[in-house]
Amino acid sequence: MWNRKLVCVPAMALLAVATAHAGTVDDLRATLAQLHADQPIGATLDVRSEASSGDKDKPKVTNVQVHFSMHAEDGALQVSYPARLLQRVDKESAAHAKNPDASSPVQSLLGTMDPLMIRSLVNVAPSLLRRLEGATLESRSAATYGGKPVHLLTFKVPPRVPSENRDDIDHYDGQLRIWVGADGVPVAMSAARHYKGSKFFIHFSFGSSVTMSLRKVGHRLVAEKARFQSSGSGMGNRQHTDIHVALTVETPDKT
Repeated sequence: MWNRKLVCVPAMALLAVATAHAGTVDDLRATLAQLHADQPIGATLDVRSEASSGDKDKPKVTNVQVHFSMHAEDGALQVSYPARLLQRVDKESAAHAKNPDASSPVQSLLGTMDPLMIRSLVNVAPSLLRRLEGATLESRSAATYGGKPVHLLTFKVPPRVPSENRDDIDHYDGQLRIWVGADGVPVAMSAARHYKGSKFFIHFSFGSSVTMSLRKVGHRLVAEKARFQSSGSGMGNRQHTDIHVALTVETPDKT
């Protein structure tokens, strides 16, 4: 009887921890599911980007910054580009017509900040739920964010690779971290994935990461600040992109 108690106590403790973890994740999913983007919202976006590509010893570096606005209502999304920004796009197009090697950083950045990307910044909850698909909770710890106590949830996330490319991947790391406030609403998140592999005896490496500072606006979860990074290397060349987004909400909070 004495030995049975020794075995039973640790088992019960582990079960309690597992149940607490499961409840935390379930609560997070339920909270995210309730954050519907059914409230009109307007915002301005300041976006700056630094990109480098080419030989690792002599990379080509470009820096660009753009400013535009958006409005979402009744499931629709409108993006408004100022005339000065469109003039920069026209100037790049004219230069490229004369010289195919001319760069077009403004067009590239606006292509990255497409409507789907913008929509996800003012409606973060659905994308967070998608990131949690197949994720495994690794740890839950007390932390602080913005000077306030939060819970930090750390997940291991599975690779997102098409079936025809899976055999080319030799190594993968994927992690998702979510900082959850006292009210159960996420206040920040970060996600990163990194792949290494080879194809036709050519070794390659690529990865991406995103970090966001989040705020509840009405029934929406909005990214006030976001940073997107991507990198890749192969055949002696390297590419790296670093995009910072600052979003200023024009619609007042209505809770």
